Amino acid sequence: MKNRLPIKALLGGLAVFALLLLWGYSKFWQRSRQVFTTLELQGHAKMIQTYLEVPRSEKLTLDDVYNKFHAGELGATLDAWRNPYVLICRETPDGISFVLISTGSDGKRDYYKPQRYFELAPEWIAGEYKRDIVFRDGKLVTRTGGYQSEA
Repeated sequence: MKNRLPIKALLGGLAVFALLLLWGYSKFWQRSRQVFTTLELQGHAKMIQTYLEVPRSEKLTLDDVYNKFHAGELGATLDAWRNPYVLICRETPDGISFVLISTGSDGKRDYYKPQRYFELAPEWIAGEYKRDIVFRDGKLVTRTGGYQSEA
């Protein structure tokens, strides 16, 4: 009977160790998707900004931008969590302003009103996987550590 206690303790210890490994892998998996999505959005935001800045003989409309985006011509349409990217555009006196969003691991937007995304102050969200990753007019607003440049 004395031999049973060490075996149970060993099995319990192995179970705890396995759970810790799974927890660590889950955090690594989520973090890698957050950074990957940020880097991918950086490229998409640059493509959209470049598309908006190309000189044209006719005025570019919001529908033109939305159609190009939803056709996949301005980058991929799904983030690393397989959630669709969200593009919100508005007309301003200087042209078209846009916000490009990944809704994070939960697939839900942080803010219901689109206007809120145009007013967001820069903030750090690394490790907060359910938070939106937001680019406004080509610049990162929610910092995840996967993007280093201000430009």
